[in-house]
Amino acid sequence: MEINQMELTKKNLKLYEKAKQYIEYYTLAKNKKPTQLHITKEQLEAFKTNLIKYNCKPPYTINGVRLIPLNQGRSQ
Repeated sequence: MEINQMELTKKNLKLYEKAKQYIEYYTLAKNKKPTQLHITKEQLEAFKTNLIKYNCKPPYTINGVRLIPLNQGRSQ
């Protein structure tokens, strides 16, 4: 579901603005939008807890670009 910036906390709003700016730069450089945007699991959880209050359900998108949790590698 597309994220509405009016529903975000200040911390999540900063992440939203950075992601939106990255998408704009990527679009200008490659002349197409990225298919997905990787964020950390902590950032995704912060989005989830913030947006669940407003009945916004996954998958979360910003300007049509899907937010995907970043794999942190394997634990040995």
